[in-house]
Amino acid sequence: MLALLLNFIHVLIILWFLRKLVKNGIDTSLLWFLVCSLFFIGIPLLFDSCLILNSDIHSANTIKAKYNDNWISNGFQYIDRISLYAFIFDLVLILIYIITDRSFTKYKFFNSQSSSSYFFSWKVIFIISYLSLLFFMLNFGISSLQHLGVGEWTENWTYNKWLNLLTTILISVSPVGILKGLYEKKYILMIFSSIPAILIGFITDSRALIISYVIIFAYYFVWTQAFKSISLRKVLFFAIGFYLAFIGLTYFKEDKLFIYPLSLDRSYSDLFYCFESGDAISSKGMNFLKLISTGIWSFNDSGIETVEAILANSRYFSGWGTLHPTVLGWAYMDLGRNFFLLAAFFGFFLGVFDIIRKNLNPRLSLLYMCIILRFCPIAVRGSVQYAYANAIYPVLFFLIILVFLKLSKKTY
Repeated sequence: MLALLLNFIHVLIILWFLRKLVKNGIDTSLLWFLVCSLFFIGIPLLFDSCLILNSDIHSANTIKAKYNDNWISNGFQYIDRISLYAFIFDLVLILIYIITDRSFTKYKFFNSQSSSSYFFSWKVIFIISYLSLLFFMLNFGISSLQHLGVGEWTENWTYNKWLNLLTTILISVSPVGILKGLYEKKYILMIFSSIPAILIGFITDSRALIISYVIIFAYYFVWTQAFKSISLRKVLFFAIGFYLAFIGLTYFKEDKLFIYPLSLDRSYSDLFYCFESGDAISSKGMNFLKLISTGIWSFNDSGIETVEAILANSRYFSGWGTLHPTVLGWAYMDLGRNFFLLAAFFGFFLGVFDIIRKNLNPRLSLLYMCIILRFCPIAVRGSVQYAYANAIYPVLFFLIILVFLKLSKKTY
């Protein structure tokens, strides 16, 4: 009963907050983090707390295991604590974000009838898109398109941090072609600008590299509904579309369909495993120290295993690979009861992100927004270090551009 009450209040508050943002046309990175949090954590917790209410915990676990191969046998005994921590996590995130960027309500979706003022030309977009594929191939030593496929693309890889940075930035911002194509209804150009992303997805078999190409559709939907009173029909349309897109990515990755929210991406099951075993396998805050040092100072992480690797070693065997237990599971496993520190850090990061964005011109701003559209789903799903590392360096890159533009204006 406690879990149901907590999750109902949690989801209701977040939905109310998101509705206020969209209705007032407020374009903020916080919106996308909370949307992803609802999808991966909030709504599944609400559903499962209803499932328990209509049956005992044992029966609920049996039902869940029938549709979810990764469900732990006694997972629901932790649902009260997980629900409370999820609620606190989002509240802390929102509070620190608002403190960091108190003027976030002033930043609106672009509301012009002409796209020329805030879109780069198709020529520039195609250059960005196809350079992302070229740099990706150079970065991983792929000499021709014949050397495609999982396993082959990493064989000749010699890490080069500058080449990797360029690859990350280009892949992160290239989905702007989807946004321009949807806005201008130039679907052929949109498809051709997306071919590099399709090839990269095929080469890597990685959702993380192409997820922003899916969520950019959600961004377009919210953008077109901004400043309006959104009907329930449109909300359901958005939710179903987002769900179908995620099913597509899951089937692409695992060749397996699932029933939401009875069966989810395995990150939700791993969240419960973290609360079952987290005290015994905790990384004692070392991954959080590594996270906050990324891009600022060199942190000696030799001998420190990532949360994802520790979790996989514990659930299966050493060297199995990695598991991603949602952002909440990651925070609890590394920080324990101080899990809210990660929420505070991400609230600060998202606030700073939007402050920088407000000072960029419209064209750069849309490119910049693509970075957060990639960061949010990857981070919330639980690849926290990967998501942050692939966001902070492009953010610093855009910060350098902003400083240069400011100095240039003062010079002239």
